[in-house]
Amino acid sequence: MLYELNAASNADLAMEFLLMLGMIVSLLVAATVYGTFWRLFLSPLAKFPGPRLAAVTLWYEFYFDILRDGGGQYLWEIERMHSVYGKLIEILVLRDNASK
Repeated sequence: MLYELNAASNADLAMEFLLMLGMIVSLLVAATVYGTFWRLFLSPLAKFPGPRLAAVTLWYEFYFDILRDGGGQYLWEIERMHSVYGKLIEILVLRDNASK
């Protein structure tokens, strides 16, 4: 009898844990989607030209500074972006609350 009670309690705990984990993952996904939408369409910086991936995430800079051709290539990528997009480009993800 005691074993059956513990088994039921463990099953309930496991189900609650999975529910909480699902809620946390859902919130993280929603926050990521909202942040991406904000940076691409609603941010005051959205009107500036530049690669959309660079506007959304810092991984763009990480790739050129660390991974590509031994690292340190982001400077040359900025130069290439100036030749493609013009003098003014968006190259950094800024926290939008700093502009308020």
